[in-house]
Amino acid sequence: MEFEGIVLSVSADYLVRSRDDIEEEEEGVRLMEPYVFTDEETVQRIEADEMLIPYAAVEGVQYGEFTQSTP
Repeated sequence: MEFEGIVLSVSADYLVRSRDDIEEEEEGVRLMEPYVFTDEETVQRIEADEMLIPYAAVEGVQYGEFTQSTP
């Protein structure tokens, strides 16, 4: 599966399919249709349409082309 953005946070690392799915807001970074890295080095879709990660928890945002497997 192809991804265009990764948000590294204190609790987990999240991926989004398109860089348009990452929005920087006043309170933090909002992700649309996010996926999370699992302990098995794969990604799994989170059952939320969107989530907000506060800036205090964000360690970095990376854009590019990433390929990860899903379970």
